[in-house]
Amino acid sequence: MKKSFFKKKTTENTIQNKKIRPNYEYLSTIIGKRILQSRGKTAHVTDGAYTSVYKGQSMQMDDLRPYNAGDNIRDIDWKTSSRMGDLVVKNYVSERRKKALVIADASCYMSGMMSVKYSKKHAAIITCATAAFSYEKAGADFQIITGDEHTIINVSTGYKNGPAFLEESLCNYEKCFSKNLDNKNEYDVSKLVESCFSNGLSKTDIVIISDIYGCRNITDKHLKQLCEAGKYTFFCIDDIELGQSLIYDVKKGSKIEDFFCFDNKLRKKLNAKKQEFLNDIESRVKHFGGNFVLIKDIQNISERIVENLWKYQ
Repeated sequence: MKKSFFKKKTTENTIQNKKIRPNYEYLSTIIGKRILQSRGKTAHVTDGAYTSVYKGQSMQMDDLRPYNAGDNIRDIDWKTSSRMGDLVVKNYVSERRKKALVIADASCYMSGMMSVKYSKKHAAIITCATAAFSYEKAGADFQIITGDEHTIINVSTGYKNGPAFLEESLCNYEKCFSKNLDNKNEYDVSKLVESCFSNGLSKTDIVIISDIYGCRNITDKHLKQLCEAGKYTFFCIDDIELGQSLIYDVKKGSKIEDFFCFDNKLRKKLNAKKQEFLNDIESRVKHFGGNFVLIKDIQNISERIVENLWKYQ
């Protein structure tokens, strides 16, 4: 089997003058609800403002809570404890901002179709924008890593925030799609991950956006490194299935004949092989402590991305 699945040729001329972006106003609403729901659950989870609650006297005190076995006795508030008749300890909030890294595949394979109406590029940009916006709204610094072998990657100082930085990053992502498609560049997400770790990736939340081909190229070594670096989530953009006209092989740039596209036996074999690949990817990601999400269509995509990111915090 060839290393790429068949793709339906994308009609770029219909969308090249229109930016692909999520509805930020609606996103703000659903993220706000998640922030409110996350507050006050425990002292050990990230709160709505993404200021993590820790123990330690080098940070700003947040509030008081009952003493639990194993708490540092230096954190006990003795005056309040004597007044209340029970031991209470101080919670401290770190002044450091949370960091999020979005590694976004822009290889030529990502220019294929995921459905009859939408390209994988369309889904990837919406996913990238939603993930970065979610972290930004929660008070985190982020950066979007994409490009090719000539891209200069700096994973230690490239974190910023704000709508202007987000839009600049998304425009760069879109440019990379066009460049890599023109050059038939196969510089996929596995090579981006390698570049990040070779440049000293430290503790951070990581979001990886790719298709089945890109995810399959992620090795166990990569997954172990991701696990050690922090929490990570794979958003895998699905490929279009046979049974449609005008299916193209993106790498060759040629149309697949209709008698192949509508061959039921071939379609069943390809679907079975694709499911085998997906099962393998998901199993390995979860084995190394990650979260795997398959994006099959555009409908309600932003809600699903926010839900999975929040659930995995």
